[in-house]
Amino acid sequence: MNRLTSFIKKPIPLIIYSVILSSLNLIFYNIPFFKFVVSHCEGSVVYIVASLVVLMIVVNAFAIMLLVRLTRWVGRSLICIANILSSAGVFFAFTYGTILDEAMMSCFFNTRPSEASGFITIGLIFYIIIFGILPSLWLFLQNIKLGSWRNWFISLSTSLGICIIVILVNLNNFLWIGKYDTELGGLLMPWSYVVNSCRLAIHHHNQNQKAIPLPDGQFTDSTRTAVILVIGESARADHFQLYGYNRTTNPRLSARDDINVIRANSNYTYTTAAVKCILQPNDESDLYETLPDYLLRMGADVSWRTSNWGEPPLHIKEYQTLAKLAEEYDIENSGFDEILVTGLTERIASSDKDKVFIVLHTSTSHGPCYDSKYPDNWRIFRPVARDVESADKDIPGLTNAYDNTILYTDFLIDTIISQLETLKEWETSLIYISDHGESLGENKVFMHGVPRSMAPAAQYEIPLLVWLSHNNSFKVRDFDEPVNQTYIFSTILTLTSMESPALTQERSLVSSCKDTNKNQNSQIQK
Repeated sequence: MNRLTSFIKKPIPLIIYSVILSSLNLIFYNIPFFKFVVSHCEGSVVYIVASLVVLMIVVNAFAIMLLVRLTRWVGRSLICIANILSSAGVFFAFTYGTILDEAMMSCFFNTRPSEASGFITIGLIFYIIIFGILPSLWLFLQNIKLGSWRNWFISLSTSLGICIIVILVNLNNFLWIGKYDTELGGLLMPWSYVVNSCRLAIHHHNQNQKAIPLPDGQFTDSTRTAVILVIGESARADHFQLYGYNRTTNPRLSARDDINVIRANSNYTYTTAAVKCILQPNDESDLYETLPDYLLRMGADVSWRTSNWGEPPLHIKEYQTLAKLAEEYDIENSGFDEILVTGLTERIASSDKDKVFIVLHTSTSHGPCYDSKYPDNWRIFRPVARDVESADKDIPGLTNAYDNTILYTDFLIDTIISQLETLKEWETSLIYISDHGESLGENKVFMHGVPRSMAPAAQYEIPLLVWLSHNNSFKVRDFDEPVNQTYIFSTILTLTSMESPALTQERSLVSSCKDTNKNQNSQIQK
C-alpha cells in the first residue's frame, strides 16, 4: 500500500501521463476496432495496423495533453467518464457485436429504463469495474507534473507532426477507410460515441424544426372506413411460419385464407429512422408531416396506441400508452402488448368520423430479454434463454424465447382481425409491418442496429401482412420484388379513399376493385 501511495504521489510529466493513458485506451477499449481492421484491410496488415497504433496513441495523447493542461481537474474528470463509457462500449462490442454509430446512439438514447435494465448484467458490471473504474482512479489521483508552457507546446507540435507524417505515408493504404468509415468510426473508442452523439444531437435539432406540410388532399367518399396499422418491433420474416419457417409460429394466421403475405425490406435497422420512414411519403432525411398528423388534419379520426417509443414528433390528440389504456379500460397493467388491442371495436364504432386510422406501436420482439415480452402461458418453445448475453452459449434457448414473441404477435394480429370482422357496417383493413429485423447470434451478431449497408438479411428482411374485410373496395396487388417501408403511406391513403398529391399510386400495396372491374370490362369489349 505504501508503494502504491508513493507511486501515485510521485509526479510524472504530462507527456508520459498522456502516452500511458493513450496506450491503455488502445489496449483496453480498441481490440474490436483492430479485429475489424485485420479482417477487412486491403493492404499489408502488419504495416496498416502498426500505422494505426502509432496514429491512435499520438492523437489520443494530443487530446489528453490539451484537456489536462487547459482544464486541469475538469479534463481529468472527463477522461475518467470516457474510460467508464468506453469499458461499457467495448463490452457491448464483444458481447453483441455492437457498432456505436449514429444509429446505435439513437437506439441508446431512445431506450427506456425498463428496457435498459435488461442490459445490466454481471459481465457489464465486471467490465466497468476492471476496465473503467479502477484505471480511472489512478488517472484521477495521479500527481502530474505539467511542466512549462514551452515544453507543452513542443509536445503538441511534435504529436501533430507525427500524425501528419503517418497519414501522408499511408495515403494509398488508407483508401479503404472510406469504404468502412461507419464501421471503423463506430468501433473507435472513445470517439465513436462522442462524435456520433454530437451528430445525433445536430440531426435531432434539425428534426425538431417545424415539419414540412404535405399538400392538402380530400376523401372521395363517405364510406365508413377503419384502418389499423400495427408497427411491429424487431420481427424478422424468416421466423414467421407464413414465410416458410419450419416452426408453428403463426398457427392462427396460417389457418386463415384472407392473409396477404408480402415480401418486404426495412429501409433501416433501428427504430427511430424506420418508423419515420413508415409514416412519411418518401425516405428522406427531411422531416415531413407524418401520416397520423396528415390524416387528422384532413378530417380523419386518429389514435396512437403504444408500448414502444422512437416515433417522430406527433401532433395528434389521442396518444395512449399501456398505462393510459389500462386506466381507461380498468384492467391490470400487465405491461404486455395485448392491452393495445383492448376495446378496438368500441373505439371504432363510437367514432363520429367516416374515416378512422389507429396505429398500434408494439414492442413484442424487443431484446435483449425476449422472454419478458409475453405472459408465461405463451412460453411454448422451451427451454428459453434469459437474455441475449446468456445466450452466447445457448443460441437454441435464445431462438425459443424469440419465437415465442412471434407466436404472441400471431395472437395479437388475429385478435385484432377478429374484432374488425364484427364491424359489419365498416370497411376495415389491417396492415402489419415490422420496423426492422433482428440478429439471433448468426456470425456472433445479436439484436439490430448494424449499418444497413453491411447488415445481415435477418436485420432488414421483415414481415409485411395485409388483411382486408370481405366488403372492402380494394384488393392487394401482386409484387415480383420485395417492397420497402415507404409503401405504407400511400397504401393507407388509398384505403381511406383519399385523393392527394402526396399519394404515389405505384407505391400502394392495394388497388381499387372498381378499377380492376373496369379494366376487365374494357378487355371483354375489345
